[in-house]
Amino acid sequence: MDPLKMAGAGIEEISASGKKLRFSSDRCNLPISSSGCPIPEPDGDLDDDSEVVTYFYDAGKKTLKRCLYELPATFGLDTASGSCQNVMEKVFPNPDSIPVFMFLDDDDVAITNNNERSRIRTVILTLTVQEPAGFNRNVGRTYSSRVRLRNIGL
Repeated sequence: MDPLKMAGAGIEEISASGKKLRFSSDRCNLPISSSGCPIPEPDGDLDDDSEVVTYFYDAGKKTLKRCLYELPATFGLDTASGSCQNVMEKVFPNPDSIPVFMFLDDDDVAITNNNERSRIRTVILTLTVQEPAGFNRNVGRTYSSRVRLRNIGL
């Protein structure tokens, strides 16, 4: 989302492991220290509240996190920093080693190299969650959603 075509917004980082996605959008004209952006207005930069967002799967803690203001120290790594909050808990590794985030180009060819992220046109999100089901057993479900990024690459 770069309506003024000045901010350079888009996908900023993907991880080869499929655990991380960082993107930006020029959606606010209020500084980071503000309490949100009640009337979003693009301003041509990415220096404002909630304009850079990272989603990160923390396998050790079994959580999917949403992080704002990720620090450059974790760019390019399978970790995330900044102000992170759990979006979902009890997230387990997917069956058959399917990554949480899978990135595809126009021909549905997987992209794992961060340097090729400009070719991404589709993101597939796959999450496996488990909950106790009684009798010392768990019930697990795997959910998947395919998102076509219709405004990227225009």
